[in-house]
Amino acid sequence: TVYFRAYYPFDEDSQENNGEVTITDVRTDNQSDQKNFDFMFAMGATASKNSPTVKFNDTDNGTTDARFKHRMTRLVLNITTDTGAGFTADQVASGTYTLSGIKHNGTFNTQNGTAEATGNATDNWEITDYITYANNIGTCSLILYPQTGASLTFSATIDGQTYTGTLTPAFAASTSYSYDISIQKTGLVISSGTIQNWTNGEGDNIIIN
Repeated sequence: TVYFRAYYPFDEDSQENNGEVTITDVRTDNQSDQKNFDFMFAMGATASKNSPTVKFNDTDNGTTDARFKHRMTRLVLNITTDTGAGFTADQVASGTYTLSGIKHNGTFNTQNGTAEATGNATDNWEITDYITYANNIGTCSLILYPQTGASLTFSATIDGQTYTGTLTPAFAASTSYSYDISIQKTGLVISSGTIQNWTNGEGDNIIIN
């Protein structure tokens, strides 16, 4: 029996092709490139001469979970306003938004699937272009390296006035954190964060000949 592990995404020009185990040259400050750093990892799939199909999935008896799993962390911000808050939805949509306190450098180990942040945190990282608006709610979904002790400052500048608030997600691997942020002229109201496990990626059959 042969055991298999796999990871995604694969970049034929990156260091792993030169025998390196750890990917070190991928940053997360450009969220338009999420497909390049939404690292996923799977292990535990098996195959043999008599059973050559490699299945990266959950076994029928539940003893082995070889499904692909997200190894980064996700931060979702839901930015809202209402008629009594002092701003219109259009004013909120035309604002400028930043986050301070996030480390964008990191590493991903292709042997064990561990992703972790390195280096220093970034101040005033603008996330305005990563917010999409629907039904007067702006949603910003960010994929980041897992990191400990992060205390983030969220800033919104609307009509020349800046409002700030603090977020303290645990930023654990494979976990999604969601915050509702209400923009009001008297200040920001940030809800307690909710946590949910990230959805597992679908498996597939790979034939080894």
